[in-house]
Amino acid sequence: MSGSVCTDVSSLRLHELWSDETAPVAEWEGVTVDSEGNVNTLSFSFKELTSVPAELGQLAALTSLNLSWNQLSTVPAALGQLAALTTLNLGDNRLTTVPAELGNLTALETLILSGNQLTSVPAEQGNLTALTLLDLSANGVPQTGFARPTGTLISVPAELGNLAALETLSLGRNQLESVPQELWGLTALKSLDLSGNQLTSLPAVLGKAVQVDSIKPVPKPPIVPALEIITSC
Repeated sequence: MSGSVCTDVSSLRLHELWSDETAPVAEWEGVTVDSEGNVNTLSFSFKELTSVPAELGQLAALTSLNLSWNQLSTVPAALGQLAALTTLNLGDNRLTTVPAELGNLTALETLILSGNQLTSVPAEQGNLTALTLLDLSANGVPQTGFARPTGTLISVPAELGNLAALETLSLGRNQLESVPQELWGLTALKSLDLSGNQLTSLPAVLGKAVQVDSIKPVPKPPIVPALEIITSC
């Protein structure tokens, strides 16, 4: 990132998050910097944020961005410019959609979108080939005891089947009526949560290897030996 780190961070117009802007940037709440002074982590959980500026996309060295547990209904498409980003946590907000531009984050390894109001997932998320964890859970049913909003996520795109590095996929507590056949080609997948949905059947390719009752033992699907499938609460 070129230029002064202090100037770059100050331009984000999030001044209210820091009580003392005269302190070194590395001491600002929620901010960490690397050895060269570039901002590489921003964590703004539980700040009651209703918006974040597009200028976040200018932080070229940023590797981790945590905006969870706020009141965001949208996030800027400019987040798709964060080429170094490996972790993005947008969980527990009020998002009804996310920008297709997030599909440009080819270094991203962890994407958390749980606890929102998503009604759809952009097909471009299938471009996140470095992704190892994708959490889309709790976008369909309010959670007892939590102030989570209700959404109606009834499907996910077949393009998620392109996520060759994916190890954990959480789709539980939505309103899914089916899952794409392409998901069963994710050979790196170790854990798949489908619990708390409206599924009436699963692809025949899994046969009797699927857990349909949480009381019964879970045999491992022969086509993906390490896969754990959760289909009931």
